[in-house]
Amino acid sequence: HMFFTAGNTVVELDELHEIVKSSIVVLYIRSFIKRGRKKDSDVVIASQNIDDLMLPGIIEYTRPLFSIPTHSFFAYPGKVDTKQFMSVANLNDTEYNLINKSNRGHFLYCCGSERYMLHVIAPPYKSSLFGTAGGN
Repeated sequence: HMFFTAGNTVVELDELHEIVKSSIVVLYIRSFIKRGRKKDSDVVIASQNIDDLMLPGIIEYTRPLFSIPTHSFFAYPGKVDTKQFMSVANLNDTEYNLINKSNRGHFLYCCGSERYMLHVIAPPYKSSLFGTAGGN
């Protein structure tokens, strides 16, 4: 409710591949992204496997989710259809080559026409927050 009324609110949607199974939900997400900007609200979407968002029958709905955001972070996409991924993510060959190999903590940050390669490192005092289960 505050997203559209009071504003200055963020909605975070992780595991997007689970959410996009319903085209109606994807249409709601698109609407939230577009309308939320008017109230300084934003939607953060995340998925570990971009391939799940590019499946036939789904990509028609998810493609705009890549073009609407003003800020995007891309990491190694895994084994995907390179040309399709580059088209959906609006990346050129040089930008794709920056992330085409798995490199933990490295991201391509896109903001408008600007591109930055980021290396994100958690400070040692935060390592206890991550625990020891899962991942490396």
